[in-house]
Order: sequence, then C-alpha cells, then structure tokens
Amino acid sequence: MLNRRNLLASGLLATSATLVDHRVAEAANDCSGYETFNFRPPSLPDAGTATGNGPSPAIDVAKAFRLMMAAPRNVAPVDVANYFSRLEVKSETDIAGSKRLFREEWPTPGPANPMVVGFFAATQLLPGGDQTAWCAAFANYCLYTAGLLGTGSAASASFRPLKDIASDGAPKSGDLAVFRDQGQRGDSFGHVGFFVSASDVKSGKYQARPQAMQRYDQSPSSFVWVLGGNEQGGDQGSTGGVKVAPMPRDGSLQLLGFVSISKFKKIPTS
Repeated sequence: MLNRRNLLASGLLATSATLVDHRVAEAANDCSGYETFNFRPPSLPDAGTATGNGPSPAIDVAKAFRLMMAAPRNVAPVDVANYFSRLEVKSETDIAGSKRLFREEWPTPGPANPMVVGFFAATQLLPGGDQTAWCAAFANYCLYTAGLLGTGSAASASFRPLKDIASDGAPKSGDLAVFRDQGQRGDSFGHVGFFVSASDVKSGKYQARPQAMQRYDQSPSSFVWVLGGNEQGGDQGSTGGVKVAPMPRDGSLQLLGFVSISKFKKIPTS
C-alpha cells in the first residue's frame, strides 16, 4: 500500500510551526518504521504546496478542514472515529477521474487526501502522502479531539506499553485494540484502532459493510471488530480508509491486547 512520496506541506497543515523531512518505511498496514526526523522552518514556497506528486486543490483542503472542525467534541474518542467512518462527503474536484470520499485514501498518482494528511497533526510527523500508514495518527487525532492526551506518535507500537487488558479479556467498545506484525518486523510494525463489540456492530451503532459482516460471521471467535484508520477490511474492492473491520486475532497481525480508554489523561485546559 505504501510508496515513497515526498511531502513538502499540505495547505491544511501549512500553519504548523515546523515541517518534517523524513523517509517512509515501505511497509503496509502500519504507522511505524520511520527514520530520523529533520525539522526545518517552513519557507514561503511551502505554503499550500502539494503532497504526493500532485497538487491538493485548495477547495478540497478547505473542505477537509471544515469537516475535521465539525467532528464532535466532549464525546468518547470512538465517537469521533465513528463520525469519520460515516462521512459520505466527497471531494469537490475529480481525483483520478471521479470525486473521492474524504474518509478513504485517494489513488496514486495524484494528490493526497488532505483530511488523512490532517490526522498527522496529532503526531510529531508529517506523512509522505495519504497512503503513508496512518492508523496511529488517526487514533491520536480522535483522542485529542475528545480532549485526551494520546501518545503523540505515528507508530502503532507507541500504544503497546499502555496495554492493560489481555487479548482474551473483556474490553469495552471504545477501548483500543493493539496488534503486532507476526513477522520479523514485529518489534516495530503492527496496527491500532478502537475496539467495538459485535453487538454494537450488529445493532448498527458502528456500521460495517456487508462483506465485512459476512467475513466475521464465518468464524466469530477468530476476529475482533476494530474501528480505525488505514483499514482495508479484508474484502474485495476495499481501500485504506476509516472503517469498521473484522481483524483476525491471529493472522499476519497478532492481537496483543487492549488499552482501556480510562488510561488516557485529560488535556489540561488551564
């Protein structure tokens, strides 16, 4: 899913005090693996410069910003995630021949989705385009929007030390599910997203696509429902996006356990 695309700056994030030069690890379905960051002050040409290999249309940058500002406050982080998963709003401009959902990655070659790029505002990293793995950036964005301090990292592994519920435990909808890559990259690579219960998915509180429901029903004990960013969902035609997906407990990614949402401290307001 990943490719090596350089980010100069997104118009959505052009007001940030710093920009980041970095190299992106070429690995799929993870938000980790980044090398040393070199910070530099933004220069005038950076403002509004394209992410990826094409310009992000100004009208879509503005639209993404307004949609992000409309996310609910004073709610649980999973409710923030649920807001994004239900967005049916599309770009004003044609991206690779058609208007694109803001809650999905946009195809390459072409501009990055400014909403996905915006999720990285909650971390110490700017991405190399909207297809840079962004699960931890999305989780942190939802935590911060809900008024809680996240890990501040774009690495899914940054959530592992907080794990306080075993993989066979009893998490509640809204806790975080933490995964580890089963291969040699497992120390650094994995996935993180909000756990949602099967009953909440069945009731429609969290919406999963029919293909995802069918996959889960084939072997309910083998999966855990996760609402997160950069999720493919395991069914044909699914691109990386914010969605409710059945994640195997023991597949290419291993479920390590869960983080109680109560572990995250409130952001000071004074």
